[in-house]
Amino acid sequence: MADLVRPLLAALINDDLRQVLAETLIADAEPLTAARRARATEKLIATGILSDAEGGLTFDPAQVRTALQSLATPRREGVERFLTPAGKVDRYPSDHAARVELLRHLAHGVLQPSDRLTEPVLTERLRALADDPVLLRRHLVDYGVVQRTPGGEEYWLTAGQ
Repeated sequence: MADLVRPLLAALINDDLRQVLAETLIADAEPLTAARRARATEKLIATGILSDAEGGLTFDPAQVRTALQSLATPRREGVERFLTPAGKVDRYPSDHAARVELLRHLAHGVLQPSDRLTEPVLTERLRALADDPVLLRRHLVDYGVVQRTPGGEEYWLTAGQ
């Protein structure tokens, strides 16, 4: 939703875009009655987008800028930048150290140091963390975060992970 609202608000604080919008709207508009114009003006003043200074209405882009800034999301740091807000893998980092850090974080979300899980149980737990839990399981083993029996029957955290 913010992806739709942000460009609309940004257009309202751009003088050229606002001018074209106003010209387009006026060209197609029928005149308002005095009562409808007064109600609309009151509502726009109440939002803060218009102000009634020195007897004339003026547009206040600061109110729109404030609304636009409220949509900004803080930049996520660490492993969080590779996860969706729900905690699922959004993408895997290309940097080796960052990928290992992400995989350790994910592994500790589903495994305790004393756990020895079967492949189906681990895969089911990983499903909550990734759209492709099999790929995630493979990464966990390939990057040495998780170990498995030779036949892949059981999985556990690598010592020191």
